[in-house]
Amino acid sequence: YESCDNTSVKKKYSPIHSVSSCWNGFSNVFMISALTGDGLDALKDYLVSSCQPSPWEYNVDHITDQSPETIVENIIREKLFCYLDKEIPYIIQQTTSLWELNNGILSILINLDCKKSSQVSIVIGPGGKTIQAITSDVKADLESILQCSVDLTLNVRTHK
Repeated sequence: YESCDNTSVKKKYSPIHSVSSCWNGFSNVFMISALTGDGLDALKDYLVSSCQPSPWEYNVDHITDQSPETIVENIIREKLFCYLDKEIPYIIQQTTSLWELNNGILSILINLDCKKSSQVSIVIGPGGKTIQAITSDVKADLESILQCSVDLTLNVRTHK
């Protein structure tokens, strides 16, 4: 309403107190200008005054509710999307064959099952460069997230 000079329009869109009957189910209605931010302070004040202290739902040390295996699968899927085109990341099935922690090193073997041998060739890439790059990126992310050394092997094969 900032760009409008018509006073009747400005009155219609001014902060709503008298029109609460039009907004059934709401205790307060806030008009906020996207151009200037007018009305935003009133909303912030309302939200702060409405907050009630309560205990945290999760322990402060709790980072996620996903299992480490799920995190690994999601990171692999992300890298597949980064490196591969079209439908291939969608059709690859992941299975974990090895998950073992020895002397601070997490050894993981993941099978990437493709439907066709031509898809296996695309995932591996020329001279194995694509799968090496995917493995390297996944390994770096896992070591950062899991805070341990990771020995990762991605085995690309045709699903039987």
